[in-house]
Amino acid sequence: MMYAAGDAETALVEAFQETSVLNRTRDDPWLVVFSLRRQIRLLDLRGSWSTRAGASMALSAAHEPKATQSWAQAIYAEYGHLQGLVYPSAMRGRPSGPVPAGVNRELFCQNVALFERARLSLPTRPRLHLPLGHPGLAGMLGGVAREYGYAMI
Repeated sequence: MMYAAGDAETALVEAFQETSVLNRTRDDPWLVVFSLRRQIRLLDLRGSWSTRAGASMALSAAHEPKATQSWAQAIYAEYGHLQGLVYPSAMRGRPSGPVPAGVNRELFCQNVALFERARLSLPTRPRLHLPLGHPGLAGMLGGVAREYGYAMI
């Protein structure tokens, strides 16, 4: 599995949710932005599918890895034509402001879990690949930290 977000702010809020500390150096974190080389098929967990399948919308936001991983494994086995899942960010919500330039409107504030079936759709080179310690990211990272009440080190 590869976990990604539709925009940088969502990725950061999700990645640092456990500590609420945006640590720019611990474990050498990087911001990577990429575009897929081709369209992929995702199961959309943002609508009624979860409820119809016997779960609920909580499936997208559950902090119970065993439960969500079991569901993902069952989906993987049952839907061999899918390359992954799209689901709302439990940490970010849906800001009322405009979608930032260059961000796919459908994926703004959303998360994507890609199965290995999507590997051929991944690019050979990302559009952006910078360590979070890069000076050029300091302003953006500081803004995210302030917005969500995270500390930044």
